[in-house]
Amino acid sequence: MNYILFRIKKQKALSLIELMISVFILSMLIGLLCNVFIYGAGAWMKSRRQVEIIQNLNVSFIWIEKELRASDIKSVELANYLLPLSSISFLSGYDINEHRIAYDDILQKIKWKRYILYYLDTDKVIAPGTNSYHPGGITFYKLMRREISLGIYENTYSSDFVSNLYYPPDGVPPDSTCPMTHYITAPKDSYTDIPRTISRNITFLEFAITGKKVRFHMKVQVPHGNDKIEIDNNILIRNNS
Repeated sequence: MNYILFRIKKQKALSLIELMISVFILSMLIGLLCNVFIYGAGAWMKSRRQVEIIQNLNVSFIWIEKELRASDIKSVELANYLLPLSSISFLSGYDINEHRIAYDDILQKIKWKRYILYYLDTDKVIAPGTNSYHPGGITFYKLMRREISLGIYENTYSSDFVSNLYYPPDGVPPDSTCPMTHYITAPKDSYTDIPRTISRNITFLEFAITGKKVRFHMKVQVPHGNDKIEIDNNILIRNNS
């Protein structure tokens, strides 16, 4: 009978010094990977915050620009509410059923349907002075949008300020005119809808009128960081009524 002998080769065990060197190298590699991860996460968060504030600006400007361009400069009215000249109202001829601007081909003028209001309201989610990233306290606002129906004056209303609108527009006395700020704070009724939030994280907003141009100046900042951006642009209104 043949026997196959196996020789078991003894392996040399790691010494304490070798083990310590291995642990040190492994710790260095883990620390390096953690630093890379932290740096990458920080860069991603910063990029995300920048995208967030840019989106807030774009949403605000696109909404207001689209509706203002279809209005008449003679109906554009500014008011002070929370901040100077931070509120704007103007006529809109957009027909929600036809999905287009209502136009009278015979009279060659827009058929006005409603007034649109844009204004700031304090953002209750971010109370001033409680943000640990801004010890001095920064008041953050949200951009609000509201509509006021023209009632019986729809399609025949001449271009004018909302403060000259006889309210309620039902033709039944008594009725009277109200300042623009009244419609900002007024409760919902048959002619005034519920306010709608358009964008947030706003720290400044101001409108100005020069000729047929409306200046739109807004500043936006992320509450949990120092990233901020602003836009200062003019919107040209070509319509006449």
